[in-house]
Amino acid sequence: MSIRKAFFLVFGLMLLQITTALHAQWEKQPEFPGGSDAMISFINSIFRYPSEAVDKKVQGRVITNFVIEKDGSVTEVKLVRGVDSLLDNEAIRILGLMPKWKPAEQWRSSEQASSIVRVRFTLPILFKLDDEGNALSYKDGLKKAEEERKQERERRAKKRLFE
Repeated sequence: MSIRKAFFLVFGLMLLQITTALHAQWEKQPEFPGGSDAMISFINSIFRYPSEAVDKKVQGRVITNFVIEKDGSVTEVKLVRGVDSLLDNEAIRILGLMPKWKPAEQWRSSEQASSIVRVRFTLPILFKLDDEGNALSYKDGLKKAEEERKQERERRAKKRLFE
């Protein structure tokens, strides 16, 4: 399974509820330059697992969200659900370094044209340790999380067989 599929299976990119200035429906989704694989590679290249968090054996999924502006810039970075301040700060740092995205477009039937719109985007950032307690890279963390999820599905299927 590709890293991209694992990423979407484990987390899924989700869009949150609209506020008055943001749009939830659009014709064309916002896109990280180069697509999902490029976003995973970008995050992996700047990902730093805080050493203090490794020492404390802290791991988990930090849920963040941000607005992709009409010019593609990432603004209004917020923490939706944190794990620990060390991991939360790293996730926010990563989002603050993101390049401009290709913005979303919304079709306006009354005008028979599309326009660029602001969109709120939610992105989970995974921090995972290996079995010995060592920090995994972002990509390796995604792979491990998908393997664990697969094992859990298999365990549940076996359990159903014997009920």
